[in-house]
Amino acid sequence: MTKRKEGQKRRKFTDEFKQDAVRMVLSEGVPLKKAAENLGIDRSNLGRWKKEHLEAFGGLSNGLEGSITPKEMDVEIRDLRKQLRESEMQREILKKALAIFSRESDSGTIS
Repeated sequence: MTKRKEGQKRRKFTDEFKQDAVRMVLSEGVPLKKAAENLGIDRSNLGRWKKEHLEAFGGLSNGLEGSITPKEMDVEIRDLRKQLRESEMQREILKKALAIFSRESDSGTIS
């Protein structure tokens, strides 16, 4: 971490810059350290902005759908996994039904 030299002014960042930096970390998945290096800012600043953003919005924000809390995300993941299991089960049933009907049509026993 570099210290400011005496007489050197403190850098000020716009709210838009801070939001874009946090969005880079949260939405785009860029690691905090790499994002800070790319933007030429101190990692601790970006970490503080991220923390403030999460506290202000109560969770993760992807910029499109609004804020999603970790608890809401867990519920959604659980629901999606349940839907996936049901879809996989339905697919297996349909595959078995297709195999049965294919055998029946080959033997000519369809009524």
